[in-house]
Amino acid sequence: PARERPPGLARIYFSEESLAGDPAEASAAATKFDGRSDLVATFPTAEYDLDRVFVKWTRLDDPEMVDFGPAPVTPGADYGEAWLRPDSALRPGRYRVGVFSADEAMRPLAEGRYRVVDEEAKAD
Repeated sequence: PARERPPGLARIYFSEESLAGDPAEASAAATKFDGRSDLVATFPTAEYDLDRVFVKWTRLDDPEMVDFGPAPVTPGADYGEAWLRPDSALRPGRYRVGVFSADEAMRPLAEGRYRVVDEEAKAD
């Protein structure tokens, strides 16, 4: 069964390239990726007034943190982006991305999940 986002957390849209405009209107419903290409997480920032967020990329199967660090955002912009550029192919499995405020509270702002699959499974 699909897991719902915790209440109050915005949705993250995933793609392999930067999205222009409203990601909900783009073909951003992708949740399966090959693990070799760059991956961009797009999230709403219209009500966020700092110039960066922290982004945590985590593998859920055999849990491990893939990446954690700051990402620049434009205060007042509708959306911000965080990129994952893997040095080597990510292992197949389930992954989660969390976006957090870049202040002492590190409030969760957005969450999303995606899967890394082999090329045959990606076509399904």
